[in-house]
Amino acid sequence: CALKIVFFFGAMDSIFAWFQGLGSPQNLEVFDVTGATDEHQIKIVPALSDNYMYLVINPKTKEAVAVDPVESGKILQLCSSLEVKLVAVLTTHYHSDHSGGNAQLAAELPGLEVVAGERDADRTPAVTRRV
Repeated sequence: CALKIVFFFGAMDSIFAWFQGLGSPQNLEVFDVTGATDEHQIKIVPALSDNYMYLVINPKTKEAVAVDPVESGKILQLCSSLEVKLVAVLTTHYHSDHSGGNAQLAAELPGLEVVAGERDADRTPAVTRRV
């Protein structure tokens, strides 16, 4: 995968610290994480009534990794509007409010890599890689 999934784990603290200062996101569809570089962009997408999904984009290759894509339609629409190719899904844990869109994305995008932790992989839909 052209994007290094490991990057996401190293950036989570700063992402959440930044996001806590935003206030109520009800009227917005997508948040841009400020401070992105030429090497990556991060989009925060509200999901369900109380959750978030993330899209990490490599603007040079126009490839993206979705994190916890519970609402697959929103992720596909965002990828289309940004003209990026979704190449992988990273599922933080198996709960359906995080992994609920995995199967639909895998069905619509043959060859999509779906990554989950070793302990959750058997309970997470459409997993192709355990970490």
